Amino acid sequence: MPQINLGDVVPNFSADTSQGPVKFHEWISTPAGSWTCLFSHPADYTPVCTTELGTVALIQEEFTNRNCKVIALSCDDVTSHQGWIQDIKATQKVAEFNYPIISDPKREVAVAWGMVDPDEKDAKGLAMTCRAVFIIGPDKKLKLKLLYPASTGRNFAEIIRVLDSLQLTMYHSVATPADWSDGEPCMVLPSVSAADAATKFPNHKIVPTPSGKNYLRVTPQPNLNGMPKAPIKVHGLPMSASTLPVVATLAEAGLPYEVVVVNVMEGAHLKPEFKAMNPMHCIPTMEDSGFTMWEARAMAKYVCNSYKTPPNLYPQDVKLRSLCDMALDFHQGTYYPKVTAVVLYPIVGWAPPVDDAKLKEAEETFKADIWPAMQKIMKMAGGSVLGGLDRLPLSHTL
Repeated sequence: MPQINLGDVVPNFSADTSQGPVKFHEWISTPAGSWTCLFSHPADYTPVCTTELGTVALIQEEFTNRNCKVIALSCDDVTSHQGWIQDIKATQKVAEFNYPIISDPKREVAVAWGMVDPDEKDAKGLAMTCRAVFIIGPDKKLKLKLLYPASTGRNFAEIIRVLDSLQLTMYHSVATPADWSDGEPCMVLPSVSAADAATKFPNHKIVPTPSGKNYLRVTPQPNLNGMPKAPIKVHGLPMSASTLPVVATLAEAGLPYEVVVVNVMEGAHLKPEFKAMNPMHCIPTMEDSGFTMWEARAMAKYVCNSYKTPPNLYPQDVKLRSLCDMALDFHQGTYYPKVTAVVLYPIVGWAPPVDDAKLKEAEETFKADIWPAMQKIMKMAGGSVLGGLDRLPLSHTL
């Protein structure tokens, strides 16, 4: 039987579900940055499975708050799933059942994922699926695999705990010790150097050992600050000079997001529904659980101020942060208008073509005045991501 190892890209498949057909890799990637919890059960209309699926329906918001989608699987057909859901809702006191159940009557998914239990057979003598749990990261790679016997119901509080740990490791370079719970101290990963640990985890402490080796490094949990209740939506053109850095900021912060394409060339920003959201009808525009704003620099700063982000993204020191703000404002107020005047507007037909003399003048102005000034600001800002032009994201917010 095939085996999926931790770190492998999970197998793709197409299947019918209680909510319609799915192409798995597409489903787990929508919206971008999503995590996924896939859990299988032996059969519909069975007692332990009924309590499990009811529990997941009741705590689905816990998964949603962690940007994690849930999807179940059994070898019964969709009609069976839909009838069984009514029993689950009635007996487990579930008001809404909002996640899909995959139908796998030919055991194709079960075999590909290694979740067949050879000791459990249905009435036709076919092997049934075991109680498997798979957590898949935004990179489509397997982060966790658990197998339970058919007689033992799963502890979903533990699965939530593991999900918290996995996300802390991915986004903040920490590990979690035995019996750790959300909010408790974490361990700095061995892969983090002493110099980087001092910068990234200024409050970490080294536990003395008889061996004298400094491998036990304890740090307060780098709190994810609640994570957005839903993926942050960025309305704009993905590769535009203003939308890209906002998206890069969200990616750098490890926050879930979704890019909604707004084609301004076709007037999508002038449609009534967009203007109702943003009366200024400009892009990018950002939505965060009912809160809407626009202007790229303000959006990037909002992300850093609202959520726990890497310390090198936007300094906490007031003076350094002010220098970063100065860099952003200087960048926007000088360089970008010149670039748009001589490059962007003529290309898209918003302005008459600029002659070579004006283009050369702009290039010389950039080399002689703007770039040296920006280098000075970058140096003053202490090499932060926001204040410099060496990498995205906030440094490139235009």
